[in-house]
Amino acid sequence: MKGALIFLVVLGHFLLPLLGFGARSINLPFDLIYSFHMPAFVFLSGLFAGHALRSPRHWCKRCLTLLWLYLCFKWLVFYPERAAYQTGGTWPDFWHESGTPWFVLALFLWTLALPLFALLRRVFPTAPVLLLILGLSLRLGDLDARLQLMDFLALDRVICLCALLLRRRLSRGKTLLRMGKEGRILAVGAPICRCGPCPLFCLP
Repeated sequence: MKGALIFLVVLGHFLLPLLGFGARSINLPFDLIYSFHMPAFVFLSGLFAGHALRSPRHWCKRCLTLLWLYLCFKWLVFYPERAAYQTGGTWPDFWHESGTPWFVLALFLWTLALPLFALLRRVFPTAPVLLLILGLSLRLGDLDARLQLMDFLALDRVICLCALLLRRRLSRGKTLLRMGKEGRILAVGAPICRCGPCPLFCLP
């Protein structure tokens, strides 16, 4: 599955310079790929996110590894982007990210917050927590545009896609059909929240 998604990412980036021609045969596949490929990546990452909580030591190691990967990724793309786009500066801006490294940064922030969500799972029923996260995704997903945060910590994407990562973690791996009453509440409430592709990936 990840291999297919990676292929689609490469294909999407290959089509990107060709969008200016306005050909439907180019624009349609590009729009289709970008409508689901990152939500799908986040959802797949969420399937294995629980492994980070096997022990406090393992969680710390996972967070530090992702942070280190993000810092290295930023340095790796900084000089090629500066040469290509004629941007100034001698140091990467680690606090603001809208380019390729944003996904690693998001994984770090999501992993950092996993203990909090694990606590929510133990204290509250699953459906209300997931609906709350879906609602926040809708309301805060355009946080960067409304507050002009200039891609601060990629928070718009981190918040918008958070529900996809946490769906399996909060539902204890159950599908909506196996969640009984909570599943029915979520099946009705998720489309009402109108969180773009989020309800699609919450379904069994």
